[in-house]
Amino acid sequence: MPRFDGRFFPSSQVADWASGKFGTPGWYPAAPTDVTPTEGDQEVALAWTEGNANGSDITGYKVEKNDGSWSTVTSDTGSTATSYTVTGLTNGTAHTFRITAINGVGEGEAPSAVTASKTPRGVPGTPGTLSLAAGSDPQTQVNLSWSAPGSTNGAAITGYKVQYSTNGSSWSNATADTGSTATTYTASSLSLATQYWFRVAAINAAGAGSYGNEPNITTAAAMAWTATGTYTTGTDGGNTWVKWTSTGNFVVSNASATADIFVSAGGGSGAKASGIYYGPYGGAGGGGGGGALTTTGVTVGIGTHVATVGAGGASPGTSIAVNGSKGSNSMFAVSGGSTYTGQGGGHGSYNANGENAGCGGGAGGVSTTSSRSGGTGSQGGDGGNSYGYSANYHWGGGGGGMGGDATNGGDPSGTDWKAGDGGTDQSNSYTGSAISYGGGGGGQGSGLDKGDGGGTTGTDGVTSQANVSTPAANSSGGSGAGSLYVNGYGGPFSGAAGGSGAVVIRFPTP
Repeated sequence: MPRFDGRFFPSSQVADWASGKFGTPGWYPAAPTDVTPTEGDQEVALAWTEGNANGSDITGYKVEKNDGSWSTVTSDTGSTATSYTVTGLTNGTAHTFRITAINGVGEGEAPSAVTASKTPRGVPGTPGTLSLAAGSDPQTQVNLSWSAPGSTNGAAITGYKVQYSTNGSSWSNATADTGSTATTYTASSLSLATQYWFRVAAINAAGAGSYGNEPNITTAAAMAWTATGTYTTGTDGGNTWVKWTSTGNFVVSNASATADIFVSAGGGSGAKASGIYYGPYGGAGGGGGGGALTTTGVTVGIGTHVATVGAGGASPGTSIAVNGSKGSNSMFAVSGGSTYTGQGGGHGSYNANGENAGCGGGAGGVSTTSSRSGGTGSQGGDGGNSYGYSANYHWGGGGGGMGGDATNGGDPSGTDWKAGDGGTDQSNSYTGSAISYGGGGGGQGSGLDKGDGGGTTGTDGVTSQANVSTPAANSSGGSGAGSLYVNGYGGPFSGAAGGSGAVVIRFPTP
């Protein structure tokens, strides 16, 4: 429109003509600037800076939106306020906006610049049903699972808020935001034997939505156990140990335990030779000690676990020239996991040719049946050799496997006529006493002496002519039978049986 002297001619009034004034002062207002949109739930709030009023006071603003095409939100706000909230929008749909100022002259000739696109959004819907289950450590962990809300309400879900309660009414955050769209969560560091309620809310750019159902679960009490078989139990500092000397079960309830396991297999028995004083058949070797295995940090979970205790090899009896017998394996089998094994000790033997009469001795190796590191033990060392037919007869016992190491039980270089000593096993503090388990049996002597049974002390504590087989104190290895020298012939006594094994499990006291 044409202007003259700052006056808008089409709006002039006749009443002004007498004073020589033509038109009304002012012009159309300039466009607003810096229009800023802020999205909300089904709405967008707009704020802007007023443009030049051009000589006539601004009286309102025209607001337009575009969600694919332009339409008028309001033709005149009727207010000088430089803000306006557009409501009734569809969440998830992008919008742009523009503002036109209005003054006494009329609607501005140009609107503001088009705003940045904004998409209205609200908080997400309620998550699906929440379920609870005991975690891998049921004393301190609970696993939560749920499904995503049916509606995201215009903005993608970015995480979940998880809360817990111990009374069902006062709530604390397990996590304010998982920061993940995963619909599972593990609550940790909980108190044992405590009832917990949980609830979950979804989070998007608009914030956290409403919580779903509030199920509860009680964490496990302290680990509890029972045992069967022949066993003893005791404490060691903050630990409890259970020791089996016959096969039995270890039953765990409530929660798993992290345990140390000690296994000692049965020892082998000594041999029986002819008992002839001079000649090739005078003595025989002692049996090897059983293999032993110690494994720490084993997870023993809820369920039934089996402790198998290996017997020592039986005495060969009074038959002339009979080898001993091997000891049996001992094992601890973790339900659904590894089996920890100690191999039985090898038998003592005789030699009909009069050479290496003390040979024999124990395979005292150890192994596991899984990939868990346990190692394989080496065979125990052989006993001592014979040094001829007429003098210096020495028949050493077999060496016991000591957790994979070997030790000679007999002396290959002495000058007395002595049967072989049995090999010893691996002593272990877990057994709750000074006893070493799974010692090898002593061999038969050719003269006034007999072999000693394997074990902690390495001696049976019985005089050589007693003709008895009594184990030493603190030793479960069998003793060697005496071979009484009578009229040039040895007695009819046999090598002794090997000692039985043991299985021990040690775990933190519940």
